[in-house]
Amino acid sequence: MSHVSSSPPGADALDWIIVDGLSFEALIGIYPHERQEKQPLHIDMRLGVSSIRPAAQTDDVALTVDYQRVCEMVMMVVNAGAFQLLETLVERVTEQLFIHFPLEAIWIRATKPRALFYTRGVGVEILRQRPAHLKSADALPPLS
Repeated sequence: MSHVSSSPPGADALDWIIVDGLSFEALIGIYPHERQEKQPLHIDMRLGVSSIRPAAQTDDVALTVDYQRVCEMVMMVVNAGAFQLLETLVERVTEQLFIHFPLEAIWIRATKPRALFYTRGVGVEILRQRPAHLKSADALPPLS
């Protein structure tokens, strides 16, 4: 897996919470052999927040985005879906992260390292801004 830059392009006004190399197995793919057994999936994320200063000043995780909860949400969304395309998977994950966390932008890369034996991996990478129709996640109830 290649090194990821410290911040996604075009997002200079945000602070970034980083998740590198979230790795687990999932059913993902369009071919019959990919639908029969789980395969490794790697996810890297950059989570853009308006500021990490309140959390840094108080040392309070409640004032930032808890990356453990983010990882749990990603794995839950992926394992609950029956995704064929990585494109669909990253869009659904991104939608759920915007709904449940106070994120302004999300950069996400999903890679299937064993999809093609003659590559190190294949994948999809997107950068999304919080949709205007979603108000801030600050007022939303916590994940159950």
